[in-house]
Amino acid sequence: MANFSLDVTGPECRPRCQNGGSCLEGVYVCSPDYTGYYCQSEVPEKLTVAIRQIGSDSLRVGSSLMFECISTGSNDPRNTPVWRNPAGNRIFPVGQGGQDHLYVRQSSTTSTILVINKISEADAGRYECAVGREVTSLVIRVTDTGPPDSGCTPSCQNGGTCIGGQCLCPNQFIGEYCRIASK
Repeated sequence: MANFSLDVTGPECRPRCQNGGSCLEGVYVCSPDYTGYYCQSEVPEKLTVAIRQIGSDSLRVGSSLMFECISTGSNDPRNTPVWRNPAGNRIFPVGQGGQDHLYVRQSSTTSTILVINKISEADAGRYECAVGREVTSLVIRVTDTGPPDSGCTPSCQNGGTCIGGQCLCPNQFIGEYCRIASK
C-alpha cells in the first residue's frame, strides 16, 4: 500500500497580484492606486476644477478683477487650467497674445489666474476654465451701466440682465430673452 498525503489549501490567485496587490481567499485585493482583475491597471486620475476670486474688489465699471482657476487630482503639466472668454477663445498671457486689459497668469501647473483690468460693459459674459474635459464657468454681469433692461425689447425674463441690448441669462435659463429653462 502506498503512502500519500493530501494538503488542502485555500483558493489561490493565479496569476499573482500585480502592483502591490494581495490575495485574500482567492480574491484579488488591489492597493488604492490600482484596479483590474489582477490589479494591473492604474486608477484614472479624478480631476476637479474650481474658481475663486482673488481680492475683494466688487464688480463695477473701471475696477480690476482677478479669478484663480485651480485644478486638483493631477500634477501633469498637460492639465494646466485654460481660460476661455465669452466668445469661446482661449485667453493668453501678456506677451503671448494676451492684452493688458484681459490676460492670464499661470501661477503653477495646477493654477491659472484670469486678470481683467478696467472692466467695462464689453467684458460681461461667461468665462470658462477648462482642464481636460472638466469645465467650470464664471458669469460676469456688469449692472451699473444704466437703468435695468434699457435697450432690450421685450424685457429679459427670469432674472436676465440686459447688457448692450442683449440679455445675459442666469445659468438656469437660455434663449434670446432668457425664457427657456436650461436642462
